[in-house]
Amino acid sequence: MRHVITGFLGLLLLAGLYVCGRYNYLLFHSIAEIFSIIIACGIFMVAWNCRRYLDNQYLLFIGVAYLFIGMLDLAHTFAYKGMPLLHGFDANAPTQLWIAARYLESLTWLAAPLMLRRRINAAFYLLGYALIVLFLLVTILYWRIFPDCFLEGAGGLTPFKRVSEYIIILILSASGGFLLKHRHRFHPNILFLLLASIGIKALSELLFTAYAGVYGFSNMLGHFFKIVSFYLIYRAIIQTGLAKPFELLFRELHQNKEWLQTTLRSIADGVIAADTYGGVTFMNKVAEDLTGWPMDESVGKPVKDIFRIVNAQSRAVVEDPVSKVLKSARIEALANHTVLLRRGGGDIPIDDSGAPIQDAKGRMLGVVLVFRDITGRMQAANLLKRSHERLELLAKVAENLLRAEDPLVIVDKICRLVMTHLDCQFFFNYIVESPGELLHLNASAGIPEEAAAAIRELQFGVAVCGCVAREGERIIVENIQCSDDPRTELVKSFGVQAYCCHPLLAQGRLIGTLSFGTSTRPQFAPDETTLMKSVADQVAVAMQRLQTEKQLIELNDTLLQQVAERSKLAEARAGQLQALAVELTEAEELERQRIAQVLHDDLQQILAAAKLHLQCAYENLPPEPMLQKVEAMLVESIRKSRRLSHELSPPVLHHSDLFTALQWLVRRMNEQFGVQVQLEIHTQKRFEFEPLKRFFFRASQELLFNVVKHAGVKAAHILLSEEDEKLVITVSDEGRGFNPEILQSASVKSGLGLISLRERAHALGGCLTIESAPERGSRFTLSVPLGMTKATAPEAPAGVRKRRTTTEQPVDDEIGGTRVLFVDDHKVMRKGLIGLFSGQPEIRVVGEAANGREAIEQVRQLLPDVVVMDISMPIMDGIEATRQIKAGWPAVRIIGLSMHEDEQITLRMREAGADEVVNKTASSAELLKAIYGPANTAGCN
Repeated sequence: MRHVITGFLGLLLLAGLYVCGRYNYLLFHSIAEIFSIIIACGIFMVAWNCRRYLDNQYLLFIGVAYLFIGMLDLAHTFAYKGMPLLHGFDANAPTQLWIAARYLESLTWLAAPLMLRRRINAAFYLLGYALIVLFLLVTILYWRIFPDCFLEGAGGLTPFKRVSEYIIILILSASGGFLLKHRHRFHPNILFLLLASIGIKALSELLFTAYAGVYGFSNMLGHFFKIVSFYLIYRAIIQTGLAKPFELLFRELHQNKEWLQTTLRSIADGVIAADTYGGVTFMNKVAEDLTGWPMDESVGKPVKDIFRIVNAQSRAVVEDPVSKVLKSARIEALANHTVLLRRGGGDIPIDDSGAPIQDAKGRMLGVVLVFRDITGRMQAANLLKRSHERLELLAKVAENLLRAEDPLVIVDKICRLVMTHLDCQFFFNYIVESPGELLHLNASAGIPEEAAAAIRELQFGVAVCGCVAREGERIIVENIQCSDDPRTELVKSFGVQAYCCHPLLAQGRLIGTLSFGTSTRPQFAPDETTLMKSVADQVAVAMQRLQTEKQLIELNDTLLQQVAERSKLAEARAGQLQALAVELTEAEELERQRIAQVLHDDLQQILAAAKLHLQCAYENLPPEPMLQKVEAMLVESIRKSRRLSHELSPPVLHHSDLFTALQWLVRRMNEQFGVQVQLEIHTQKRFEFEPLKRFFFRASQELLFNVVKHAGVKAAHILLSEEDEKLVITVSDEGRGFNPEILQSASVKSGLGLISLRERAHALGGCLTIESAPERGSRFTLSVPLGMTKATAPEAPAGVRKRRTTTEQPVDDEIGGTRVLFVDDHKVMRKGLIGLFSGQPEIRVVGEAANGREAIEQVRQLLPDVVVMDISMPIMDGIEATRQIKAGWPAVRIIGLSMHEDEQITLRMREAGADEVVNKTASSAELLKAIYGPANTAGCN
């Protein structure tokens, strides 16, 4: 309907122009030419303002050309017969100017496709076209040596004019052929508009070969076609310049649910006793169950008939364990990688050893064999390996989304990684196209292209994805091939057996859906759907960041276009731009913090709890190489996740002021890169406003990284000061330096960090000044108005730290000993601590709590002697809980637990009143020593 209305209005306008031409042809001609000139200048303005963001130079080349084509058309309008502006010229001069403009226009279209694969210097082409147009104007209006095109009283159009029009038509036809050759580089709608414009332009030139007078009907009809041609160019060029997505991502990610659960299963021990002849004398119930031999049938039989073991890899029979122990007369580990062959079939992986039975005089009485089913331990090791793989997968997903310039494109790569990891064969990513009505298929895998085209558009409420979009809730459908659920008919036709679809939500707003399906099994495991949810949340936040950046870019472009005519509106827009810039800075930092929080609050806590469970499992067992390897893997996983967490979001940045954060950064640069940074602070204010602090911290970090990468020196200087109501930070070095003008070149890619920092500072109302020269060092001065602190910084969503909080009953009711309360928001961690210390002498576990508020209530009710307090918890953290407990019950000893290795966190915990602070990855002996306290240290093992 919109196109019909537009076409009707266009025809109405042309009809009005025709009536105007019949009334006064000179007026009609001026209107037609001015319309073309305005469009030509508009194309130049769009191309010139978009030049920094264009991947190819096609639009810029066309825009520069049309500026000068418009100049020639303007000269043609002024010189037209009957216009009182240029005296001394007849109808020949405007016709010459017309031919010159059309030659320039057609040759431009012919050369434009060559610009698709190369970059140009805009100033060079601007100068080139200016010289060409100046030369043409001089030859026509001053020297008058341009070939005649129209001779009044001598036949009208000259042969040169007619031949030139045919040549121009041929050039336009060739340019249309070039466009078709490069059609894969254009959107189909844009290609159609360009070809239509060229065709109508050629038809217009054909009409200009047939008129006898400059006011004739053929001349008028040719101008009508020119108007239509320029309108089509306007539609095509404007769409080419503005439809390109200038979109980056930054927004807050929603909380990942817990998805990794791992424990070490208990190992059951079997015992077989044999005499010196190798006959069985005793078997316990565990041994009976493991071997499949009841004791009443096995007594007296040779052990080698009952306890049949082979090497798990080579399947070779292992040496008779009884004979091996009798020969050595000492405890022997019988074999590595052994499996027990059960009676009735089936293998059980075991860990076995044998010990001699001797009397007081050392005489050999028999042998006892002890063996354990290590199936659970092997499963735990495999689970740990899989958990490590999922940790790496999530880290890789987060890295790809952080670095991607367009998350809509990177979704396909990420989802294929998840598909491979989960053994899925399908995924579908829909994006909301019309809120509350329509979904658009952005990416998919597992179905033919024809099928994907058929479901490209999906209504809300249709199929599983449409229902998820309508309800905003996850849907998991299993055993689809046996289901009659009408929502599954679509995926059922693709052979899907199990299907899980998640809504992509950012701050409660639906962005789209992300779903995975499998054709190899009828259902998903809980940890698989949890992993899918984590990926969906990260993708949602990345897309929200993209939309936020798009809004910022669009607002900036709007300001640039309207600043000349809306000066009063500029101030209000600047305020909005500053707020968006603050929001973008906060979104970026909150995303870093959220990923670091996932690593710290989920992965590191679970891995630390797994380490505690492992210590409980083999505390009273002899050294076991396999368990030691598992523990080493846990320690390495904790170390890697901690390092990644610190690199993404240093805790000092969120718990201290700007000065302390910069001091930490100086130490970090020295430790990581060996760069000696001198920090000077010339202000008495303590800057704790989060957006300002984070922006200056990240800016200082980026500038110091430039010193590391480019300066070639190991020393730098940072000066933080306050000048004219502005916060100013200066980073300088005496390195190799560079020419700052290279940052202005469109072909330079190595200065994008500085360019981005400068643009961000500008958006905040500040500036970045660069002073540098080759071999003379560099000086970067960044200033931001202190008034920006009035901007509203976006608050972190409530779901970032939301956890299930439950207070459980005391786990030990015995009397006596040190009364201990364990406080940790991770249930796995609490249970690990309780299991580790419940059996220790003189320790009585009286209760547990999941957050600081519950801890205070438990202390009020239970009056423990010691509180083992986690520092990072929801609702109320360990630091505030420690402060309140010490204020009310000063005799209670508090031991802080932290996953961070950060001096600032430790210092704040001690300032709150903690007696000790212990790292969660420390040995159990160190925590046990802290619980016993100084008075009982001598009795700790």
